[in-house]
Amino acid sequence: EDSTSRDANVHFMCKVSYLEIYNEVIRDLMVPAGTQQKKLDVLRHPKLGVFIPGLQECEVSKYEDVTEIIDFGQKMRSVAATSMNATSSRSHCIFTFTLEREQREKDS
Repeated sequence: EDSTSRDANVHFMCKVSYLEIYNEVIRDLMVPAGTQQKKLDVLRHPKLGVFIPGLQECEVSKYEDVTEIIDFGQKMRSVAATSMNATSSRSHCIFTFTLEREQREKDS
């Protein structure tokens, strides 16, 4: 079997999520301003590991999709003035990029 016939049966999916931790509260940075956000909590699953139920994941297919989401999320971040910077971020953010590979069965 050559590699081209094997590769036709493999599907990749890229997803991203973007969150902010500010004053011990987790916020989804992909939710538009003014929209009511659900309370997000960090949970640990024995097989899946650490995850946040309710955090939006967005499927992306090209670089421009990713940069658009990063730019949008940056605008949603909590900022405040400090003595050193007029728009200092007062939070931590986590941008997660997930790549999933699925092997599909060959058609008979």
